[in-house]
Amino acid sequence: MCLLFMYTGDGSVGYKLVLANNRDEFWPRPTDTLKTRGDPQHQWIGGMDLEPGREGGTWLGISRTGRLACLLNILELQRPEARGRGGLVRDFITSDLTADDYLKMIADSGEQYNPFHLIVADLRHFPDERLAAQFAATGKKTDGRLIEERSAVNVFSPHVKYGTRLVIF
Repeated sequence: MCLLFMYTGDGSVGYKLVLANNRDEFWPRPTDTLKTRGDPQHQWIGGMDLEPGREGGTWLGISRTGRLACLLNILELQRPEARGRGGLVRDFITSDLTADDYLKMIADSGEQYNPFHLIVADLRHFPDERLAAQFAATGKKTDGRLIEERSAVNVFSPHVKYGTRLVIF
């Protein structure tokens, strides 16, 4: 199960961002390890999907300028013909759009993809500009505190309940 625990704040408790992510994908799916990618003006750091037809995307990445995105797939509801979702992460962190503008731009394309949760942020503007998130399955936004798992249902698993106790909130 994909899990994301994220806290954003003003740094008064020592950190502006705490992120813990577990990507649960099919083990035989080919991927490349964490490394610097992109052209000199749009460099970013992250792993990369190498699955034929889906290559070039990622599930978690951050640009050298502080643009961050994380993708949580909802695996229960898959359509083999759907577009790969990893490009959404890569495209945000290499773009110049604000988090909200990027989410508005992709809002009408949700039916092209299998279900997902996408979290995007521009860390250069923290804490003034809060975390923006688009949850394709629920349409809800977040206020800076986020505990999510890739699940189509609105029930927190024991993993999320346990992890919540470990994260400073």
